[in-house]
Amino acid sequence: MGPAIRRAPRLATLDGARIGFVCNKKTNNEVLMDALVAALRESTTLAATHKWKKSSVYAALPKRAMNEVLERCDALVAGPGD
Repeated sequence: MGPAIRRAPRLATLDGARIGFVCNKKTNNEVLMDALVAALRESTTLAATHKWKKSSVYAALPKRAMNEVLERCDALVAGPGD
């Protein structure tokens, strides 16, 4: 078994946070991510939102995009669609 992977610490608040969203090409995934952005914008004062699109369901996010996530985001949301 490899080394344990630690989760990033939970943000104390989303107010003022920079949140990234990964669209994975699954059916309705982008609709879900857009709905999450809208809901968060209604209930919090996010500083910024950013969105990246994967080339396919099975592809990893390119290294350049991952570096952008690390530079621009305090948290990242990735999830299914369907």
